[in-house]
Amino acid sequence: MTRIVGVRRSARGHAAASRPHLIHPDLASESLDYSMNRREFEDIVRETIERLPEEFLNALENIAIVVQEEPDQEDWESEERDPDGGELLGLYYGTPLNERGSGYSGLPDRIEIYRGPILRTCDSTAEIVAEIRRTVIHELGHHMGLSDDDMPY
Repeated sequence: MTRIVGVRRSARGHAAASRPHLIHPDLASESLDYSMNRREFEDIVRETIERLPEEFLNALENIAIVVQEEPDQEDWESEERDPDGGELLGLYYGTPLNERGSGYSGLPDRIEIYRGPILRTCDSTAEIVAEIRRTVIHELGHHMGLSDDDMPY
């Protein structure tokens, strides 16, 4: 099983500095908005998925998209990242569609969206919605076999 993670720009337009899906810690410390409960956050993730462009919807077979509060310590420590740290917003675990052979029959791939880091990096509900969308699309891009350079975010 291949595990792919990615970097893309934060909601504020700053580039994360290495392989994981990160927000620079200086940006993360700007807000500690935990006012959105888990159910509201999950509803936004669900609505985001329902409103995805057709090419992404067609790729949603054999994949689970789950909300976790925080990345596991093991995931956090095992990822290459900039020396200053940063927030891990999401991860893709699996075998990208373009690497699967005709007889592929693996377990479902998984995308994890991390609620705590997203809430810490956003100052409003509108920013949370936008960050969830960017993170879901970015991780689905990895599922579809896109590299970081090919990503829209």
